[in-house]
Amino acid sequence: QPKIIGFVMKISGGLIKDQKQAEYVLIGFVFIAILFSIFLFLNANSKNRAEIKAPSGYHIIYPTDAPPKMEKIL
Repeated sequence: QPKIIGFVMKISGGLIKDQKQAEYVLIGFVFIAILFSIFLFLNANSKNRAEIKAPSGYHIIYPTDAPPKMEKIL
């Protein structure tokens, strides 16, 4: 049996009794880790899309030689 399966069975404290159960636990762990990673990625990505506003009393000055797309981003 693979070492990771033995490790999972050992740390379960007796709850996981055979290799098949340990495999299901590992598959579940990987699935949850992937979902968590997607959540973090989408959450960080939505914060980056927030509209940038200048503090009150200040104005954003765009460079005169900037491409037109830059004004839409800023």
